[in-house]
Amino acid sequence: MESKLAVNLRAIRRISPQLACPHCGGHLMLEEASLLCETGHRFDIAKPGYLFLLDHGIHTKYERQLFEARKRISDVGFFAPLTEKLAELCGIYLKGQTDGLLVDAGTGEGSHLAEINRQLGDSFPVVGLDIAKEGIRQAARDYPGHAWITADLAACPLQEDSTVLLLNILSPASYGEFDRILKKEGLLIKVFPEKDYLQEIRMAFGLKESSGHAVVYARLLEEYTIIQEETLHYQKALSAERFRDLLLMTPLGWHLEAAQVDHFLQGELPQVTVGYRLVVARKKA
Repeated sequence: MESKLAVNLRAIRRISPQLACPHCGGHLMLEEASLLCETGHRFDIAKPGYLFLLDHGIHTKYERQLFEARKRISDVGFFAPLTEKLAELCGIYLKGQTDGLLVDAGTGEGSHLAEINRQLGDSFPVVGLDIAKEGIRQAARDYPGHAWITADLAACPLQEDSTVLLLNILSPASYGEFDRILKKEGLLIKVFPEKDYLQEIRMAFGLKESSGHAVVYARLLEEYTIIQEETLHYQKALSAERFRDLLLMTPLGWHLEAAQVDHFLQGELPQVTVGYRLVVARKKA
């Protein structure tokens, strides 16, 4: 049986012509287990088979425990309706496409992209990008056969016009870079929370209602032309263990004290409301 490193190396080789050096923007060439650019910058492929393509140090709150919690949440189907809908949209907009990448910008630990690609039949070259190394490392471990890259979305290590479909799921956007890497007819599918997203957590802990969804939508309209738009709402029951994972995963729970969380989990747990807005958009001319 092939190692995860070997499987991931094959995925990286498949998309390597579309990679760009984060230092100089030059093309990267795969040699054994390293990538080299024309000017001599070298990037070794780390075990279990992911790329670290950052030209600067990083500091992020997104640590290993958060990504492990998100993986467990994903494994109980918390995101299943979302990934099913995204796979449906990707299938529609990738139909007939033979050139270009499917990129997930802000992929986290990779569960969304891996499941979407599985539902697409693993037939398209895919790239998962995230600035959090722990998430990318976990993605390479748990979902071999894809190209996983630690990268800054504000300086994507991909060539211009390399991407036919770009996913941006519950993650900040970098529209200037998105425009650069998207093909002329390429599309962005952006997912962001609706107003009622995880409203039970806000109610239980007295957290303020967020208007962030409106700000995100207004910013998107400034940059892109809407092609299709849908909302997705459902409720999910979780065990106390998985509810703890949800509080660890979401920024809503990051500032809660352990005693607050323990007290909440000992009571009758509500079903969780999940609300998303999915927007398919094209960059403005």
